Amino acid sequence: MEKVRAKHKEVYLHKGSPLGETILECYNCGSRNVFLLGFISAKTESVVVLLCREPCLSVNALKDMNWDLSQWCPLIDDRCFLPWLVKIPSEQEQFESTPN
Repeated sequence: MEKVRAKHKEVYLHKGSPLGETILECYNCGSRNVFLLGFISAKTESVVVLLCREPCLSVNALKDMNWDLSQWCPLIDDRCFLPWLVKIPSEQEQFESTPN
């Protein structure tokens, strides 16, 4: 598999993605750098909040909210977006997307 190297850090999800057509950004500061973004769940609700690790998570800017900041997890794991965020293409879709 080839690696793609670019300076792009912002991600716009496809309308067919599980979350629909949206821009991934920090709830608190609006940062769109996906390499800094992660998520936390609300303690009492079934809500997921995107939050960047620098500066928002590190300065505990949201400690008064109903979120457990110690449960923060990155959106990218093992060089892949989490499966609930981006659908993994089938082998056939991967084959069809490669240049001839």
